[in-house]
Amino acid sequence: MLDVAIDTRKIHPLSDFLRNYKVHIAQLKESRTPEVLTVNGRAEVVLMDTETYENIVEQLNRTRAVVAARVHMAQARKNAPPQEPITETEIERRQSIMKELVEETERLGLYR
Repeated sequence: MLDVAIDTRKIHPLSDFLRNYKVHIAQLKESRTPEVLTVNGRAEVVLMDTETYENIVEQLNRTRAVVAARVHMAQARKNAPPQEPITETEIERRQSIMKELVEETERLGLYR
């Protein structure tokens, strides 16, 4: 899981960023950690490099897919008519899918 907690050493006034933007951008790319810019002492903007942002969006999309799959599966179980007995192969396939879902939700910190 991505750790995007804000490091208090990464909080800077907007005026400092404007004067030294090249240094700030280089640090963002190197550290891959977000930086907070303040205006009049209040946090106003969070900056991060593109790769970190894309990883966060990808993780969010995966999380949404896992949640949607769980909701769909719960609804299907609730509304499903009795089924014919399933084969051992099908049981193993379904267990594999569930294992992947659980691993992904644990990796994302959603399964507790």
